[in-house]
Amino acid sequence: MKNELLFPFQMNLLKVKRILPQKNDRLTILFVIQGSVQLTVNGVGIHLLPDDIYLVNPSEEYQLTSDESNLILNLQISREKIETYLKKNWYPRFDCYSDIGNATVEKNQQFQKMREILVHLMVSYFKENPEYEFEVNQHLFSLLSYLVKEFQEVSGISDLVVENITDEKVLRIVELINKNYSRSISLERLAQDEFISYSHLSRSFKKNLGITFTEYVNQVRLMHAAEELKVTKESVLKIALNNGFANAKIFHKVFRKKFGETPMNYRKMHEIQDYPIAISTETSIYTEQNGEQALQELAKYLVEKDIDDDNTIIKETDEFLIPDEYRTDYRKTKKIINIGPIFEGNTDRAQAELKQLQKELKFDLIQFTGFFQETEVEAPNRILSDHVMNNYWFDFLKELDLTPMIQLLLPKEMKTIQEVHQWCQGKLDLIKHFVNRYNRQFVANWYFEWIFEYKGRGELEQEAYLFFQINLKKLLPNSHIGFQTITSLSKVDFENLHSYFNLLQQKQCFPEFVTFQADPSVLSNTLENSVKNKIDFQNYHRDSLNVIQEAVKKYHFPELEIFMTDWNTLVGKGDILAGTFFRSALILEVMLELSTEISGIGFWLNIKIKERLTGKRQDHCLSVFLYGGLRRPLYFAILFLSKLGQEKIESGHGYLITRNAEEIQLLVYNPCYLKPLYSVNNFLVQNQTKHWTIHLKGLITGEYLVRHYTLDKDNGGIYNDWLKIGGYKELDQELLDYLEKKIMPKFELLKEPVTEESYQFTTNLTINACQLYFFKPLL
Repeated sequence: MKNELLFPFQMNLLKVKRILPQKNDRLTILFVIQGSVQLTVNGVGIHLLPDDIYLVNPSEEYQLTSDESNLILNLQISREKIETYLKKNWYPRFDCYSDIGNATVEKNQQFQKMREILVHLMVSYFKENPEYEFEVNQHLFSLLSYLVKEFQEVSGISDLVVENITDEKVLRIVELINKNYSRSISLERLAQDEFISYSHLSRSFKKNLGITFTEYVNQVRLMHAAEELKVTKESVLKIALNNGFANAKIFHKVFRKKFGETPMNYRKMHEIQDYPIAISTETSIYTEQNGEQALQELAKYLVEKDIDDDNTIIKETDEFLIPDEYRTDYRKTKKIINIGPIFEGNTDRAQAELKQLQKELKFDLIQFTGFFQETEVEAPNRILSDHVMNNYWFDFLKELDLTPMIQLLLPKEMKTIQEVHQWCQGKLDLIKHFVNRYNRQFVANWYFEWIFEYKGRGELEQEAYLFFQINLKKLLPNSHIGFQTITSLSKVDFENLHSYFNLLQQKQCFPEFVTFQADPSVLSNTLENSVKNKIDFQNYHRDSLNVIQEAVKKYHFPELEIFMTDWNTLVGKGDILAGTFFRSALILEVMLELSTEISGIGFWLNIKIKERLTGKRQDHCLSVFLYGGLRRPLYFAILFLSKLGQEKIESGHGYLITRNAEEIQLLVYNPCYLKPLYSVNNFLVQNQTKHWTIHLKGLITGEYLVRHYTLDKDNGGIYNDWLKIGGYKELDQELLDYLEKKIMPKFELLKEPVTEESYQFTTNLTINACQLYFFKPLL
């Protein structure tokens, strides 16, 4: 079992078939997360159902069996290690069984708190972030505190009921005995402290408890001593003195009277054999869930049970004045959709997604690599155009009003200048065909983006670019030609950028645009690498743009367009959690921050296209569709931006206010930058909820129609609803249709009065949530 030396417990998530009988001196907590299991404790059978919790006390023998699929938390807390924290002996006894099938509402609420603490403990234990030792121990001691408060048997005496004590003075004395049983306790001294007579206190004590003061003190001491006999190797004399008896003779006498045998015989009969959990080499008795596998199971439970961590709430109040006069235009950047190789666009699914995209979001550019490779047919047999597939594709784009951004990459087999010129001329001839098919003005709006791989063939690539640019300008003087610059903030990319800018300055051959990529996960595949490389996730895109802008200024390039074509925000870590981190507000923040300085921002059409291109899972990529027409939160974030008005009134951290005619649009969002390890569920991150009071002033007095959209992990986020249907990796059409209808932003419609030209409201924004408000006056 892992981390035995770090924590005073052992924890496992188990799928159990059979755990052999065992007895030890630890507190064992069994929590059924899925399925059911048959528990036997000291020969008594108990059927545990989903959500059931049972605590096995030290020295109790138990075993588990099950014939069905299940998932059980097995938490064993070391009594001896807890004693090192407490600096005293600790022999607790608990009566803790949820009995989910027969529990009252009050009991269910009592155990629900314990379930939440246990899940908090499990998640902090398995995710192992750098501070997890402190976090784990925090949850552990919260659990122990709750157990002692709610479930500990009074003084460990199960057959002694003290709840019915009516005399407050007697109750205080009982509590003093329970806490100080190991010390010398005098009824006479207690009577003096309570300012009552010795005889009156003695009578009151027996009346309330049914036994004398001395009998009660001895019972408390005996029960603790009996526990110590079972779980320690201390001598009988030492145990007697530890528990308040004056000597071994008195201890023997009262012990034999209570238990019917000597302390030594009692120890022999109840001696603990500390058996480990049995593991068979022939048949699988249980399987253990670890690491990301365990986190995935816990994430399902969290979502299904709607368990949240304690929120760190940020309270904020802002006033915004809506002016009468016109302010500035709200500049919307061009939107680019990337489909990778051109042939990816030649599928029914991709074309259906592109049509849906244009219907609601209206993208400007479509980025793809190369042209279609047409089938060659000898001239005598040719009855169709040489460019059938290309004609069909560009006709489709013209119909959708999508301007091509065509990536050109010199084939690896090119070895000579002659081959390079010949290849470039073939592309130029195809462009000339499109000029004839459509018109010069239409094709002149296309973008041609050169991709340089360098890797020892920089001169050939430079020659190809210069040849293509010079000849394209002869054909289309107003054409757009540019190239991809940096793909990361690495030293190599920086050097290549300056090398190429220097060449173009010398040749006086300037581009109309450049592109760059800004994906911090390229250099931070793990949390450790991100720390090592000191990656600033929050400012990575700004830093990347600064590199381009500084180079443009240094080499005196004329004004050009800058596009961020492939980028990312903070993402989850590993295969299981990648892409599950809800981050719509992070996406909005980057888009809004850079909108005044760049010409366009790119997104992938769907995850599967990038997976086929890279050969890797791409759950975390910025795509508008998952697959099968299923829209991702990014889709709705872009939709929010598209609904904003043309006039910009005010903007700042986490908000943007625009106006279109008389309607006011207010976009608010709560960007939270967290460690890449974490997941979408607000329990698996350090949750920050923003409690925001907003006061709009300067509105026209009257009644308003208020439309309100919320995009967060529960409204528009895929992950939670995907888990609720079972987390299936293979989604059939029925499940896709269900998710497509289920995963939508929340919408509310209200009529609100505005008096004294102002309107105030309060909203809660969970982690990376976005909200969009429309305020339209009613006539």
